[in-house]
This record gives sequence, C-alpha cells and structure tokens, in this order.
Amino acid sequence: MLFLCEQALIKMYSIFIFNKAEIRLKTKRNSFKTKWHTKPHSESTFFITSLVPFAEMRIINMKKRMIFGVIGAEVNGSAQREIIKGIVKEAQLHNIDTAVISNTYNLNCWDYPLPYENQIYELILSEEFDGLIVLSEPFRCDKPRAKVREYLLQQKSIPIIVCGAFISDFDLPNATLIDTNDESDIEYIADHLIDYHGFTNIEFLTGPSDIQSSQIRLNGYKKSLEKHGISFDSRKVIYGDFWMSSGRKLANEYISEQSPYPEAVMCANDYMAHGLLDEFAEKNIDISKYFAVTGYDYAWNRYEHSPLLTTYQRNREQLGRNAVRILLSKLQIIECGEIHSPKGLFKPGTSCFCNCSKKTMNEELQFARMHSTYEQWNLLSQMNQHLIGCHNLKEFIKLLGSFQYLVRNVDNIFLCLFDGWHKSISEINKNTLICRSIVFDKDNTPFQISQYYISEIFHKNNKAAVYYFNPLHFKERLFGYIVLQYNSSDVYDDIYRNWITSVANGLEFLRMKHDINYLMQCQSMTENFDSLTSLRNDSGMKKVYELLRHDDYKNGTIFSVMLKTCLFHDDFNKKHKIQSLLDITDAILQITNHKCDSCGRIDDSTFLLFVKTNIESKHITADKLESIITQHKTYISNYGMDSYVYSIFPLCNTEQYNEMKQKHFSALTEQIEMISKRFMIQHYKQMLEIRNSIYLNSKKPPSTDEICRKYTFSPGHLRTIYKKCFKVSFHQDCIRSRISLAKYLLYTTNIPIASVADQCGYEDDRYFLRQFQNCTGMTPKQFRTCLHKEKVI
Repeated sequence: MLFLCEQALIKMYSIFIFNKAEIRLKTKRNSFKTKWHTKPHSESTFFITSLVPFAEMRIINMKKRMIFGVIGAEVNGSAQREIIKGIVKEAQLHNIDTAVISNTYNLNCWDYPLPYENQIYELILSEEFDGLIVLSEPFRCDKPRAKVREYLLQQKSIPIIVCGAFISDFDLPNATLIDTNDESDIEYIADHLIDYHGFTNIEFLTGPSDIQSSQIRLNGYKKSLEKHGISFDSRKVIYGDFWMSSGRKLANEYISEQSPYPEAVMCANDYMAHGLLDEFAEKNIDISKYFAVTGYDYAWNRYEHSPLLTTYQRNREQLGRNAVRILLSKLQIIECGEIHSPKGLFKPGTSCFCNCSKKTMNEELQFARMHSTYEQWNLLSQMNQHLIGCHNLKEFIKLLGSFQYLVRNVDNIFLCLFDGWHKSISEINKNTLICRSIVFDKDNTPFQISQYYISEIFHKNNKAAVYYFNPLHFKERLFGYIVLQYNSSDVYDDIYRNWITSVANGLEFLRMKHDINYLMQCQSMTENFDSLTSLRNDSGMKKVYELLRHDDYKNGTIFSVMLKTCLFHDDFNKKHKIQSLLDITDAILQITNHKCDSCGRIDDSTFLLFVKTNIESKHITADKLESIITQHKTYISNYGMDSYVYSIFPLCNTEQYNEMKQKHFSALTEQIEMISKRFMIQHYKQMLEIRNSIYLNSKKPPSTDEICRKYTFSPGHLRTIYKKCFKVSFHQDCIRSRISLAKYLLYTTNIPIASVADQCGYEDDRYFLRQFQNCTGMTPKQFRTCLHKEKVI
C-alpha cells in the first residue's frame, strides 16, 4: 500500500482514464513527462474524469474522451484547413475530440474594428485540454498574438505543439515547433525549372527581408542554383510583401521595361504569383511569350487566374497528423519514433509550360462549384431579415435551425449564450453559458456549462469529432459563441462569416426590442415630448407604459410613481410657477439618475415616472422622492411643504394606461382632500410657514424661542397647534428635516458618513447615527446601499 503525505496529495491534479481493462493515472503537473501507470479494472467503458486535489475528493467535470485544442485564426483559410484536416483524422483514430478555437475575421488591427472577437481565445485557459496545437502563421496582429501567448504560458501542465513558421511569441518553454521544409520545397521547384525546362536566368520574388520564412525560401532557391553550378545574383532577388500587390508591382516593372525579362520568375507564395499573372492579363499581354511563373504554398483558387499557375502544395495534412502523434508521444500514450518534415506535392500548371492533369483540375473545379453554390445560397438567403423580425429567443432559435443548411456539411450547431447576454455589458455573466443545439433532428434541450468546461457539449456525440468555437458578437458586445460540430475532418467556408454575422445581428435586434432605454431613445422628439421640461409628455409616457406592460417583467417588479405638484396656488405668479416646475423637473431627473426616458410631465403640474425596485423597498422610493424634493429650495420657497402629493403602485400588465392613471388620480385626490382639511385649523397658514422654514434650513432649523418671538405664540401653544396640523411634534419635525437632508446627501453624493453628519448640523457622529437609525430603522450605510439597489427603467 502506497502512502503519500497530505501536502503532496493536495498538490496533485489527476486524470483517470478507464479504457476497457485498465485505469490510467497521470498527474497534471509534468503530465507529458510522467509515465502512465495501469492496473486492472473490470469495467469496459471509456471515459475521462478530471479531479480536484485528492484531499477534496470532489469531481469537477467528466469527459467521455480526451480533448486536444487547436488555436488558430480565421481557420477557414486553405492552409489551416489542411492542417486541421490532418489533426482531426489522426485524433479520431485515437478516439480524441478536437476543439478548434478561432476568430472569424482576423483583421490586422486589434483595436479597430473587431477586437472583441478575439476574446474567444480565453477558452485556451480551459483545464480540460490534454494538449494544444497552435497554428502560428495566421496571427497577423501583434496584440492578439501576445494575448494568445499570455494564455498559453498559463498552460504549463500540458504539451503544446506549434505548427508553422517560427514566431517569437510562440517560442514557449513547453512547446515543440514543427513545420514543413520550405527550403527543400522551393529547391524542388527551382530544380524543376532548371532540369525540366533548362532555365538558368531565374528571378526570385520573396517576402519581407526581416521575416524568417522569406529567408528560408530564398535559401532553397540558392541551394538549387549552387547545385546546378549557377552563380547567385542578389539583383535577381526581389523582396515583396507576400501579397498580390508585390506581384503587380513587379509585373509593371517588366511591362514598362524598367527591368529586363528573365526566363522564369519564382514567387515565394501563390498570392504574389497571382498578382503578377493578373497584371499581365488585365493589360492583354500574354505572359507565356516572355517568361514562366511559379508559385508556392498552393491556394485552392488558382483556376481563377490565367495561365493556370504551377505551384507546390505543402503537405500540411501530414503536418497536422504529426502534431497529434507528437502530443500522444509526449503524453506517453504511443511511441511515434523520429518524425521528419513531410514532403509536399508539385502541382504543374500552364504558367511554366507544363500541363495540369485532368483529375487535378476536375477536383479543383468541383470544389469551386460547391463553394459557389453555398455562396449563392447565402447571398440570396432571407435569413438576416427573418432573424431580425423575431420577437423572442424561442422563435429566434427555431428560425435559426431552418437556416442550418447554409453551413456546408455541418453535423450539428450549438448556440452558446452567456447568462444574461441581453443585459447591460457589466451585468453579463461570462462564467456561465446556456447552450442548445439548433439542428432540427437533434436534442434541442438547453443545457448549462461553465465557460472553461466545454466537454459537456461533446457529451452529445458518441464518437470523436471536431468542434469549432467561434465568437458571437455585435460591436463591443460578446454574446457567447457558436460551436460547429463536424464528424468528419471538415472545416467551414469563408462564406460562413455571413451566417454568423446574421446570427449576431439578429440577437442584437432581439436584445434592443427588450431594451426600454434604447427604444425610448428612438422615439420621436416632437409629438412625445414636453416643450417646457424636455421630459416625455402624456403621449410619450403612454408608449413607455405599453412597452413595459408587454415586456417579461413580473407584476410588482416595476413601480409607477405619480407626483402632483403646485397645489393650492391657482393664482400664483406664472414666472415663479415655471421656475418651480423646472426645479421639480430637476428633482425628477435626480430621482431617475438623469434618465429622462422613464419620466414625464403628463399634465400642467403632474409628473409620472417608472422605477424598478423590490416590493419590500417601496418605502425607499418614497424616502428618496421626499428627501430630494424637500432639498429643491426654489420649489419649496414658492409653494411650500404641503403643495405636493404622490402615489406609488406596482405595474400590472393587465391594466391599460388610462386605468393606471385613474388609480393614481384616485389616490392623489384622497391625499389632497386630507391636506385641504388642514386649512380649517386655526393658525394653519402660520404653522405651514414655520414648517417651510424648518425644511429650508435643515442644517440649523429655527428654535422654539425664535418661532415664539416671531409669531407671539407660547411654547406650549406652538407645540399643540403644530402637532395638530402635521401629526408630528415641532421637535420631531426638526429632526426629520435634518434626517431628510442626510438622506439626500446619502443618495446624491459619495461623501463619508461623518461628512454627512457634519453637513446636517451634527457635531457628534454617534448621536447622528442614533437619530438616523431611530427615524429609518437602518444605519446610513445600509440606507445608501438600499438607495443604489433601486433601478430606473
């Protein structure tokens, strides 16, 4: 029996593989250097279980099969397609799932316009990968490449294979670089031109001089010349940019006779060769009368150019197979022996006066026809318009499934959306995704996964397959990702970009339809807004109400608040009334955090607003409204403390707008009648003046002696009449006025509690805390927290 100390156990992360008659155990640390240990097991099933440290004895996740991750960029490109094809074929031989993580556009700049699609590379951090394969060459931009490197450096416990040219960002401690042999490939092409055609005057168009692959390919050209006894002439080497523009530039130098014609031009890739051919063709010059042209790194669309380019296809499929075999060797699952760079295939064309075989040409044309068919289907499809018209997610998913045929040969498609994908960006929970298949004949039941535990998606399939993870985003908003499942070694086409873009556009439209703030911003500024306050008018608030009433909010979540102002002053100065209404408008905007889309003036002196809150915190809304209004001195000075009433009711989606208003009007009428009765009390107007002065001077309210001297009341009579009018004692109302100011400061500022106490006239912080808690039932800190939990629609 083997005993290990507890500390060692805690540090060990293990993977159990039950494969027919054995259990294989390896530690996550140095997993690709540790021998696999086996012991008999009676079960014949095959699955993998990732465990937390043994001391916890708790299963994190279960995997049916091992998972190899492939990190690429715009993987639908011809070069990456071939590598992935080899990776998947070899992985499936060993019952291993392949997860390909890739962006879809792969633009040259990280910051503009699509940086958010590169967030897909966060999936590299998943602990479920048993090995990673990085396709180095397509990462053109420094920033995403550096980010990928950062993530890869955190994967210290698994082997990494880098496929392609050496790039310093991917020179990692636990990585192995493999590539085809560009030098020998180029040497083969030069040998063909010299041995088969007898050319000796050959120029070489390569890439930028500071790129390693440019020099490697140039070395192949040099070696062939040296082998055939031909002197190397540096003047026959032209440095380009690996793009068609370089070929066009060189063509114009020949056509304008700036440079003499050689017997042949070797191009270090097909793009530059195609640029050279196209420039001659567009000027109606038969290039074959002057010199031969060859390319390198076969591009599948050579049939689009004339004459048909002679080129060389690197054996990337075998490179992908080699990557998997090396990973398996490092994991000590197989012995792969010494692996050499795979030799490619020379593909003759008419550009060097050779002939292309009919079989090769038919294969290329067949692929082109298929690509053209799917391109036409996508261009003519009404998918975008249909998705934009959806009203809810269920309808959206059903409709999306009807357009699955636009993604060529796909076996399954999973829509994986972040929890809260439709909310504000700060509220999206990226740790959890809700996934579902959109394919009709599959299980469409939604299931939840954690961001980095992707194997749950693979559980739906009983055999090893390849899964492509692509970002689903609209501008800066990342919704989640689309996962394409292929049971064969296939890759999606470039036209798939249109499909996934339509999905993202449809989701954004669906989200905006349920975003009240956005919809309100789109309303007319003429018929729906009040000219005095710039708030919504009655018509505008009716539209807001109808949107809220038909949304998915539950009754009681949203409250309507109606405020009636300027009471009992019908003959008031018009100028002062306008000033007061504008002051109340400012108060309303403070209540709504200056979100004017959710509030309005529905008649001359009545305001309506909607807030989202909890039923339990309804009094918080009332406290906020009262404390803010009482601190608007212009209004209180002109109209006083008894000049406004308000009512708050939960939104009911069965009520029409006018019914909702009538309910408020009834409640407000009752309050107005109660206040009107106070005018029958002797000395009420004087008591109201006293109360107004208290709230206008909350920090230092007038004392009883000051009031008695001014109004010639005895202290006892003042206290009696005051309480009869307002149902609160003079002393207690002075405290309330100071606490009201404190509430206002807690809501509108972030100043410390001690500063709040000081601004409210308290010299003793503890005394302030005690009085505040007696009035509100909570501490100032708790009150501030409750205030900020309330949201405005």
